[in-house]
Amino acid sequence: MKILTVFPFFSLFFFIAASAQDLEYADLYYNNDLAASPGKWEHGYLGEAKNWNVGSVDGPVSESNPAQYDNLWVSATITSQTGFVTGWVGDMNFHDFNMDLALGSTPADLFCTVENQSVTAWGSMNFTITPADTADGRQTNILVEDNSSISVKGDFNLNVTGNTSLRISSSLDYGDDPWPVVGISQNSSFVVGGDFNIVQNLRNGVYQPLDLKINTAFFGVNGVMDVTQKSAGSINLDLKTQFSSNMQVEGDESYDSNISLGGLRGDANILLSDTYSGAAGRSVYISFTNSTAEEWSGNFTNETGLKTHIEMFASSSSGEQTMRFQTGGVDSVAIVSGALNLYSTESMGSLSLSGADARLGIAGQNPTGDFSTLRFSSAEWSAGTIEMDIIAVGMHDAIAVEGAFDKAASASGLFIELNVDAYDLGIWLDEEGVDYIDFDLITFGSTNMKDGDISVVVRDGVICELFGFDTGTLTARLSLQAVPEPAAFAAALGALALIFAARGKR
Repeated sequence: MKILTVFPFFSLFFFIAASAQDLEYADLYYNNDLAASPGKWEHGYLGEAKNWNVGSVDGPVSESNPAQYDNLWVSATITSQTGFVTGWVGDMNFHDFNMDLALGSTPADLFCTVENQSVTAWGSMNFTITPADTADGRQTNILVEDNSSISVKGDFNLNVTGNTSLRISSSLDYGDDPWPVVGISQNSSFVVGGDFNIVQNLRNGVYQPLDLKINTAFFGVNGVMDVTQKSAGSINLDLKTQFSSNMQVEGDESYDSNISLGGLRGDANILLSDTYSGAAGRSVYISFTNSTAEEWSGNFTNETGLKTHIEMFASSSSGEQTMRFQTGGVDSVAIVSGALNLYSTESMGSLSLSGADARLGIAGQNPTGDFSTLRFSSAEWSAGTIEMDIIAVGMHDAIAVEGAFDKAASASGLFIELNVDAYDLGIWLDEEGVDYIDFDLITFGSTNMKDGDISVVVRDGVICELFGFDTGTLTARLSLQAVPEPAAFAAALGALALIFAARGKR
């Protein structure tokens, strides 16, 4: 199966193109009786040939372990505790992984690696979880063992009905009853090459909660992670979830978590709940690598002691991420490339702005506009742009830096871009009866900057003068470019006419 007929007279180019088009995929169906043997270690391993039938559930048993061009199908109704393990088969490869389970309220480990194993889905991973009974919640897990990884080249698709939790995390070792956690797997990785998509379905007329819980050393989505809710409060995203309330690990097995997203979209609430790692002084690094413009708005809760750091490394010039923290703040923000737009009423920690195309935007509380003030404990500016909106007199974006607002030693290309139209400014000047209006843009505790360090980008017809580096308040004085009086303008035109007439007589 999966063999391409090759025509020797084709050029290498056409051979490669044909190979990509004509690959055949085999469908393999899990053949164990999961209702009779639901236990995680009682039915066969996902990586072994004998547990798969070819072509249909009644087809012949596969003669080879799942491979890169095999689509795997698992479907069952299970009301007892269950789980699926890849098995000790070396690294495991397949194309699509499709799991459709109707579950009771007991835990289900949907996919578990073993130690030192690399698992690759060359296509997508698709999970459909529905209730098997009237129980209120389903607890599901994807677990990654020591020094192991799960890599999905395509999309990760989760389709859920009813109250469900999905935990994607490092595997745990448990002691005897009452089952304390005595060990945590290290160096775990879960990466999606495409998008991370969620579909919510109604149950009893409502969209019941989905709790998505993450805790791996590295978690990545190269595409967009979409956590758009069907109803308010129906999705919660825990980016570093608590392993257990019963932790009896000897020594420190906590770790920093690195999260890389090609964009975050939606309005789910975000939280961190791993108090064990927080007590050990660990951090969560959230890096955005957007190639498109995405927006998230919701509450952020962190009462764990974990440090939270946001980083922007856009993968293209159009990469842009908007984060509206309706509640909560973080410990640091670093923008290296691309645009990061922020809203929060709480401190966002230290700010680092570097890179010629790095851009910090100040978002309003909602997408329809408005203005806001961003707060930082300190700021260091190496390069890039700060963008601010001026909506009206007394209504404009601002930044408040509690401590130092400094340029780096090698700083160059520091820009403030002011979004204000000359027409609107003219109206405000007329209303105030003045020639200029001052707008306080940035307040700070101290600075090493001086006049001329920052360039201002304004729209046609607007003049801006920056001042106040020595006062703790950077102020923009806005006025309009001079427009000639009608009489002077007419005189100038007359003079030009005489000049052209004189030239014509020569």
